[in-house]
Amino acid sequence: MIICTRSVGPIWPAKGHSSSLPPAPLAPPAPINGRATAKLFGLSAALLAAFVFCLEPALAAEEPVDDQERATLDYLARRPADARRDCEEIITAHRYSLAHLDRPAARVFLNRTACDIALANYSVAQKTLTAIEKFLRSSHAAPGRLDSAGALLADCLLLKAEIAYRNNEIKVAGPLYRASLQEYTDRFGFDSASLAAPLEGMAICYRREGHLGRALSAERQVAEVDFVNMGLGSYRFTETLKFLIMLEELNGQGEQAVVVQDLMVSSLRADMAERLNKTYEDKAEKGEIDAGQLPLIKARINRIVLGRVSLDEAKTRVVKELKVPKELLERPAKKSVRIDFNTWISGRRQAEEPPTLVRINPLVPQKALVYCIHGLGLHGASFDAFALKMADLGFPVLMPDIRGFGGNAHHKGLDKLEPEESLRDIYRSLTSLRKLTPDLPVVLLGESMGGALALQAAANDQDLIAALVCSVPSGSRFGGFSDSMKVARGLLKGKNEIDVGKMIVHKATSDKDSQERWEADPQARLTMSPKELVKFQEFMDQNFKAARLVDKLPVLFLQGGQDGLVKPMGTAELYSTVASADKDLLVVGRQEHLIFEDENCPAWIAPAISDWLENKLRLSDNYKPE
Repeated sequence: MIICTRSVGPIWPAKGHSSSLPPAPLAPPAPINGRATAKLFGLSAALLAAFVFCLEPALAAEEPVDDQERATLDYLARRPADARRDCEEIITAHRYSLAHLDRPAARVFLNRTACDIALANYSVAQKTLTAIEKFLRSSHAAPGRLDSAGALLADCLLLKAEIAYRNNEIKVAGPLYRASLQEYTDRFGFDSASLAAPLEGMAICYRREGHLGRALSAERQVAEVDFVNMGLGSYRFTETLKFLIMLEELNGQGEQAVVVQDLMVSSLRADMAERLNKTYEDKAEKGEIDAGQLPLIKARINRIVLGRVSLDEAKTRVVKELKVPKELLERPAKKSVRIDFNTWISGRRQAEEPPTLVRINPLVPQKALVYCIHGLGLHGASFDAFALKMADLGFPVLMPDIRGFGGNAHHKGLDKLEPEESLRDIYRSLTSLRKLTPDLPVVLLGESMGGALALQAAANDQDLIAALVCSVPSGSRFGGFSDSMKVARGLLKGKNEIDVGKMIVHKATSDKDSQERWEADPQARLTMSPKELVKFQEFMDQNFKAARLVDKLPVLFLQGGQDGLVKPMGTAELYSTVASADKDLLVVGRQEHLIFEDENCPAWIAPAISDWLENKLRLSDNYKPE
């Protein structure tokens, strides 16, 4: 059935966010000794992707009280231009100069350089780092052990490694990461959270060079450091394990994976449920909700979020089968990390926010969970306006960041667009949902690139979901030839990054305010390598093959009638290829490219999707509404 409608309202993607060292050969990093935690990570772990619930900011910040704190807040909020301006004000106020450095001045210039790297001002950053390194290797610096300001040389080497990594100079970056690791270790010892950033860089360099065993060794050490410093249920530890999964699979190791998988999924879900329950207990105590509703609210939260999780059982299995001391598993996870002006560079990764959001309203009956996959250049939180409306209608929503986007864009190993790996992540997550909440139907919804991911994920295993919703999933784009030529020129010139803003943003929406907000969103990623864009197009070209395999599910396709990015006829042709007899096409007359990932998502969209889903789910023998 084909339905045409008209809608009004602007489109808006929702907010959330050369070395002086000798060229030493890459070698496996020295092991972190003396901890029983090594047994936990010397495993193979084909972990299923799990929920990560963002309830609080990563940085528990107070009101800024001085220039350094204001700069820190701007930096952690992904406002590098503002943070750089803050650093410039400090430099001017203190009359600091690269020609006459001392340790306080070196710290400010290093932090300004971190901003330059974030802004891709690599030549300026490199010149600054050369001057700082020369000073730090002189007798005037003399840093002391356990002194955060004494990590200046380590930070300098880490930033030089970052520039080389971003310029795809892996053979330069690897030794610099290793040298930085040694400096951090000398200053702070083997347990410091500062070790994670250079270890993470080493792991991805080893992987890029094909040294998979060394990459696995380095990433296991990252997991140890994150576990010791962040705890079992922390987001950062979970994200590290995601890359560890891939490396273990590449190394052909898959033993004992179920044990670790159950532990991670159980700990994260238990933490989510605990925090949500506490939220509504507080609401009841303040009189915001009827205290008599609490038992029902908690039952709904536990059904949706906790599912069939037993954290105690998972811990028991780990203690018994992996011989990990129980006391290690009882260490509480840190929910936030305080980063100050001296720890921007090595501490940033510990302060990142989770790349997955969940929206649920436990005050209403729960019907089905909607798993949303975002489009190219966007991130999970782009669905937030739509998700809040769906949650109020009884459809909790899960909104992960796909590899290469949102929070993942800042986690090495997960920072590149890899559609095939993203498909595996989605499969693991859907499998986990099916296992832990078998009585809750799961609806797969994707928009643009996310629509293609949803379509191909459904084709891989239709039994994991109850329905499929694809918005503008076609790879047939306006100006496709000129865009392809731009990518081809980038490949020939060896360009590391191409700005795809005009290729995407200005075609997705004609609204100037929406364009500016999208381009200013700190979680949006609008620069990609030519190789990533080639992978993207090759992946989109698989849509028709996948559509022919989707033959058992109810399917809904949506297309904006005023779409300036994806050709409406391309979506119509793809829709006609879907094998399922139970399919509908909704053409939204006045809508441009984005329908769901829109801060001003049309008011009728969520109720319309809710009605369509309820009608389809009622026909399922397995549907058990609350």
